Amino acid sequence: MKKIMFVLLFAPILVFGTTCDLEKDYQTTDERNLTCDAEKRTMTSFSTTNEEVVVNNEVCKITCTENIVFSIDPIKKVLAGTSFNYPLYASGERKCKATYNYNAYEQKIRRLVNEYASLTGSAKATKANEITNYYALKKTCDEFTKAGSDFQNKYSYDGDVTLKVETSTNEVTIPYEFVEIEDYNSVVSTDEINYSLACNYNEANRTCSNSDKTINEWTETARIFGKYTMKDTYLEMYEGDVKDLYSNNTCNAGDRFFTSFSELTRPVANDTTDKGYKLTLTANNLGHNLGTIPGDWSLNVDCWYQVKNLMFPQGNSGTNVDDNYDEYGGTAFQYRIIDLNDPFPEREPGANWKGKETIITSTKDNLSSLQRFVISLDRSSINKIREYNDTHSYDTFNLNEMEKSPFVEANPNIIDRK
Repeated sequence: MKKIMFVLLFAPILVFGTTCDLEKDYQTTDERNLTCDAEKRTMTSFSTTNEEVVVNNEVCKITCTENIVFSIDPIKKVLAGTSFNYPLYASGERKCKATYNYNAYEQKIRRLVNEYASLTGSAKATKANEITNYYALKKTCDEFTKAGSDFQNKYSYDGDVTLKVETSTNEVTIPYEFVEIEDYNSVVSTDEINYSLACNYNEANRTCSNSDKTINEWTETARIFGKYTMKDTYLEMYEGDVKDLYSNNTCNAGDRFFTSFSELTRPVANDTTDKGYKLTLTANNLGHNLGTIPGDWSLNVDCWYQVKNLMFPQGNSGTNVDDNYDEYGGTAFQYRIIDLNDPFPEREPGANWKGKETIITSTKDNLSSLQRFVISLDRSSINKIREYNDTHSYDTFNLNEMEKSPFVEANPNIIDRK
């Protein structure tokens, strides 16, 4: 596994854009090919063309329709060594309607109950099984939308989604899973009709009590909003190793793909034809999610992610390719092992240290015992970071005369040694 350095870039995460932020796709076929936009999120929607019968028994008939809106992000732009994700957002709605044959049901259940009461022995047990099986048809209808019931037909997705990520050295195929963004929502409206011979059936003792109403029909609107995305990755604390599984020594980095610190820049400077590294999202069996017919809606999405390498810039003698290459060559940072008791042996401090030797406060005797930094974020601290970034670019350093960040000094509740 590669190691990463922590580069904190704070920016808002948008779930839905406004209409102006969307590029609408108007395809109507069940199999679609999409190309992501350079700046806007792209949206496409699938709908059933007819009501689909999902339950049809002696007691009721249930028909449903489905509509799903999918959206994909525009081209991603990252720095080498940082990460990105590429979710497929899905907002689905299933509408169902149940119509009851209540006359036949009420008459038959009363007849079965009366026959049961008049029997004994094995005949009574046989009739009890007949009632149980028949009433199960009623429960299939009544509890289609009931949470926690064995008869519930909960609206859900069952898509098969993967993302193929191109890098400068290979291709990686990442399986996706569905994650809810909002809680499942189901709204049911039930219509009852006056019926003087209705049987209010009691399962415990197999009897009818009198009732003057019975269910005529009901409608349900169920909604899901979530995303198909890669599984969460985990970063080893203080080291930065990328892990697939959680441990006590990791923190959750979310559904992210981490680029290599040595990843080559694409597109290179002045190349207006290259869009970057290829992202190919393949999504099958996206719908219909109605339980009777296998899903046949599918998407194939072509997109890209662009990488700029500021730490290991590329170039050659004839062409300046990356930022920082002219000034630093192929390595835009420097490091060396020093003795903290004598950091400048046999020479004067360089220009960046001249006159600031007292800033070196850690020595070999206490460096290893120093407590680690802990970053704590909540809504208030995130707002402070965003306000700070409004006037200070992500890639600039604002340090005081002690080479310390005034922002960190002023906000010890955000970044502090614990």
